Amino acid sequence: MQRTPRGRVLTPQAFRHMGLAVPRTDPSRQPGLFPDDGADA
Repeated sequence: MQRTPRGRVLTPQAFRHMGLAVPRTDPSRQPGLFPDDGADA
């Protein structure tokens, strides 16, 4: 587990320790609020 300004983030080692699949995306990245549909407003 890493402590970041945004809070705590699980490392790949922590996911494996808990028996969970390691996500393919960077867990420290926050998902966007809106889906990226490619349309400009």
